[in-house]
Amino acid sequence: HPVEGLDQAAHYIERARGRARGSEVGGLVHVQVADAFDATASAPCGLAYNWWSGFGYADTDERNLQMLERAFESLSPGGRYFVDTMNAPQVLRSFEGHRSSERQTSRGRVRIEVESKVELASGTLVKHWRLHHADGSVEDIQSRVRLYAPHELVSLFRRAGFEDVRLLGGVDGHVLDLDSPRCIVSGARP
Repeated sequence: HPVEGLDQAAHYIERARGRARGSEVGGLVHVQVADAFDATASAPCGLAYNWWSGFGYADTDERNLQMLERAFESLSPGGRYFVDTMNAPQVLRSFEGHRSSERQTSRGRVRIEVESKVELASGTLVKHWRLHHADGSVEDIQSRVRLYAPHELVSLFRRAGFEDVRLLGGVDGHVLDLDSPRCIVSGARP
């Protein structure tokens, strides 16, 4: 099956192109730098997904809805769209304001410190990432992502036109519950 992919991060797209070139299916893979708020598939497809918290970064529900609408437009009738995001109830139940870890990267070992807070009035998770690189440099990154409650995600999917909207707690298909680390929402284009 042909595969089409997009991401705003050019280095992810270059990595995907490199992997595709070296594979048996390279001719079936087309990836591009694009914005999921605006881009649609070049031809209607039967399956589309947005994986690992790529949803909810816009400041308004209306803008986040646009991403769902572009996905809807990309699907052929009967096609399904999946969004994998944080399970807001679980995030709030097990909230950690500070987290520290280390990881080996192409630039050497990096120590990662993350300070998090939840803005309850807007339902937004705010994170300040501080990366301490092996060469002594420090990189600061800020992120804000909307913590949508599962029922809010269902409502947004329906507003975008999706039917048969389902909530899952993981890729194994188990039903979403309070302790599911991820919330996977899927909907079908009629």
